[in-house]
Formats: sequence, C-alpha cells, structure tokens
Amino acid sequence: MVDGILIGGSPSTGSSVLVNMLNRHPDVVAGPETYLFIHPKLYTEWPAYRWFLLHRSKWGGLKSIGWFRKNGADLLDPFYGWTQESLSAEIPQALDLPAFAEAFFSKSRKGKDASRWVEKSPSNALCLDLFLHHFPGGRVVHTTRNPYDTIASLVSRGLSPFEATAAYLLNTSFALKAAGSARYFCLKYEDWVHAPDQFLRACFAHLGLNWDPSCLEPEKGATEVRMEGWLHNEKGPLQAGSVGRFQRLPALEQEKICYAVEHLRIDPRYREIHQLPVSNIPEICEILEYPIHPSTRSFRLSMTISKWRNQAIRQFKWYPHPSLFTLHSSHFTPHTSLFS
Repeated sequence: MVDGILIGGSPSTGSSVLVNMLNRHPDVVAGPETYLFIHPKLYTEWPAYRWFLLHRSKWGGLKSIGWFRKNGADLLDPFYGWTQESLSAEIPQALDLPAFAEAFFSKSRKGKDASRWVEKSPSNALCLDLFLHHFPGGRVVHTTRNPYDTIASLVSRGLSPFEATAAYLLNTSFALKAAGSARYFCLKYEDWVHAPDQFLRACFAHLGLNWDPSCLEPEKGATEVRMEGWLHNEKGPLQAGSVGRFQRLPALEQEKICYAVEHLRIDPRYREIHQLPVSNIPEICEILEYPIHPSTRSFRLSMTISKWRNQAIRQFKWYPHPSLFTLHSSHFTPHTSLFS
C-alpha cells in the first residue's frame, strides 16, 4: 500500500502554500481538496457510510464534526480522473478507507509517476489521529501559526472574531490529539517562511522525501491563486509578509480578538466526547510557545450574539454545534507539553 501524507490545521496557517511546494517534488502528487479524510465515521464505520461519499444527506450522512460545515466529500474534480459512474463501481470494492484511498489516488499518482500522494484540507485536523491509526505507513503535518495572526487573517476573509477564534481553537485542539505520534510533524508558519531551507528540509525528511530546493520556486506561468483577504499568492514565491498581521490591525479589532481568545472555551461535554487535549487558546499558546495578549475590554454582548447566530444556522442545517463561548476568567491551569 502506498504511504499517504495528510496536511491539516487551522485555516490560514500556510497549508495551501505548503501543499503547492510538495506538489513540485517529483515523488509527490497533491491535488485539490477532497474532504475525504475529515469524517470519523469513514475510518470506523466504512461499510455503513461509504455511500455518502457520492450522495449527500440533508439529515445525517457525512456532516463535518468541526467548525466549518461540510457535507460529504468532493471526489469528482477532473484532476483525480474519476467520474460518478466509475467511483460508484469502485467504492463497493474497497473493504475500508485505506483501500479506497489507495485506489482513488492511483490515477493521479500514475499520471505524474509519483510514489506518494498528499491530501490537504484544514479540516483534516479533525482526524489526524484516526489517519495515523488506520494508515500504518501514513504521515501527517500539522500546520500552525501564531493564533492572533491566524485569527486576524480569518477576520480579513469575512469571519467575525468569534467565528475566526472558534475555527482556530477547534481545528488546533483536534490536531494536537496526534501530537504524541512519531509520524506527526508540527510545522510552525513563522519558522519556515523565515528559514525554509532549515524547517522545510526537516519536514521533508520526516515525510521520507529528499530535500529539493526547487520546490521553493513557483511554477512559471502558473495562475495566481489568492483568496479574499490573503496578502500573497499561494502559488507564488515564499514570503513572510503575513507574520505579525495581528499587530497591523486597528486597535479596536485587536481588542476584540484578544477578548475572544481569552474567553472562548470548548464545551466540556464536547471535549470529553472527542477527547480533546485542550479547551482554550491560552493552553494552545503554552504548548506551541506563542505569546498571549491579555484583553482590556469586554465584548460579551457581540460575542454572545455571534454564538447564538452560528448555533441557529447549525441547528437549521442539522450540523453538530459545539458550545464554545463561556465567560471564564483569563486564568488557566498550566498544561503539560504534548511534545515531551
């Protein structure tokens, strides 16, 4: 079985830039996001849920357990070479998710004559630990970034401070479940954009890939890819201009983010169900060694309204809706490092 590579983390932590670099490696093929690996039920209950890969259900099926709403998977991009008919015939042949993944990526892998496949979606963070358990030869890369810069980037893409903070908190909490594995690699955005030769070389070595400096060079004539709010082209040259983005926000916006970071907590019941190692961003800052910016103003009303609005949408669409907003004090219990 071909060893796969999964990349996940919070949105706006550099995963899109990283996957484009990996795709320039001669031994790797990486295509568009499939959302194949974000659903726990596909790992543990494959026979019962495999049909929802092609048939979305309004009431149940394969709905994402994380912050962003996703129903099913996107497997019909021409890059992968499959049609509705050919996938409908292939899915019943696979005994489990690893067997299906090997068949699914075989066409794109052979098209490039690559020995490894990479799948990147920020929501992969939800199942990095399950991937490592069910794919014995698989490797994962958890992309991280200063939470304040990440949230500032997400706000620039249209999310409210509450939504952006919740997205970072939930994705990072899930990703850290895999941190104890020898096949997990944490790649901090600030490190590799400033010293790519050092930190990307280490990442490639972890993945079993020879370091190829040409992976840093953008493809000639490649179409620019830049989501709304992004400062840089994800297929362009590596740049460090997004480091410190939080500090460039107006003071009021910084205060809103600081308040959300300090006060958002994952609901204890949801944390227990999913066995999450942390419940708040200050704990994440301690583990990943990022500074904490205390809040000095209260935005309780606006955050509560954002919470209620988001939960109403989730209930209407029959999605899980973890309660993340609670007004705890800013104090938190020091957390034992997950990397010890």
